[in-house]
Amino acid sequence: VDAHDLFAVAHEYGHHALNHDTQQTGEDRASNFRKEFDADYFGQFISQAVARSLLQSNRFARFGGGAVISLCANEILMRAKSVLSNGLVSYSASDSHPSTANRVRALSRLYFYLPAEYQIQAGMFRLSLFRLFGLIWAIVLPGLLECRARGLQPVARRDRDAGGWLPG
Repeated sequence: VDAHDLFAVAHEYGHHALNHDTQQTGEDRASNFRKEFDADYFGQFISQAVARSLLQSNRFARFGGGAVISLCANEILMRAKSVLSNGLVSYSASDSHPSTANRVRALSRLYFYLPAEYQIQAGMFRLSLFRLFGLIWAIVLPGLLECRARGLQPVARRDRDAGGWLPG
C-alpha cells in the first residue's frame, strides 16, 4: 500500500468514524478546521499502525510522508486550478480546510508514538517533503501561467456529483 493512498483513505474514513456530518450547514470555520485536523490525526494514526505491522518498514507511512504527499499534492491541484481558472497565483485556505502548512505542522503531535530516536528524523522528513512540494510548485507555475495565457482553462463539469453524495 502506498503511504499517500493509505493516509487519504484513512483520513476520509476518519470523517465517517468520527461522525463528521457533511450535510451540516452553518458551522463555523473553527469547527470545520477541527474536523479536518481530527481526520488528519486519524489518518496518520492508522498509517503509523499499518507501518508498524508491516514486515518491511514503510517510513513514508510511519513518519508522515504519505500525509505530506497527499495534502501537498491536493494543494498543488487546487493552486493549478486557480491559476488556470482565473489567473490567480495566490491560494488561501478555504472555510472548510486549514492551510496545508498548518495541517502538516499539526501532525507532529502524533510522533510521540515513535521511538525517541525517530522523532527528529520524522520531523525532518516531513519538512523536507513539504519543501520539495514548494519547489515543485515553483517549477510548474510558469508552465501553468503560459497555459492560461494561451487560453487553457478547466472545463466546467455539470455531472460532478451525479450520485448526489459529494459534499458542497
